[in-house]
Amino acid sequence: MTKTAVPPGISSSRRIPSLVAILCALLMGMAPVATVGAQTPGPGPHGRSPDQIVAAMKTRLGLTEEQEAQVKPVLEDEFVKRRAILETSQGQGPEGRSSLRGELQQLRSATDQRLGAILTKAQMDEYRNMQQEARQHMRRGRSAPAPN
Repeated sequence: MTKTAVPPGISSSRRIPSLVAILCALLMGMAPVATVGAQTPGPGPHGRSPDQIVAAMKTRLGLTEEQEAQVKPVLEDEFVKRRAILETSQGQGPEGRSSLRGELQQLRSATDQRLGAILTKAQMDEYRNMQQEARQHMRRGRSAPAPN
């Protein structure tokens, strides 16, 4: 058996959970691309599907029916794209983590920009609060909070 080198100060048992925490924090966005005839994507990295996230947003942000119809495909698109990024990055080792982090941040930023065109400023601020809360729950080792 060969051992992998672990940076000083980080035990090998903490390395993977730390990476998971970082990925979860970066992934807080939500979402896969729905293709014609495809089903709504299932649960994402936080155990919630785009439908569940939209339901939470509808309750907490007071989405109109029109906003709900516009937000859902944005979140589905993000789920699909995030899943593809994660699948292509598997097995790339430490070198791929930096690239992965950047790609996920770009995806999150693009999704936020798309949502910003749909939501009011107050709704977008509250959406960011929802994301921050979910990140905090993930850091504590819990799944994201249930939709309100």
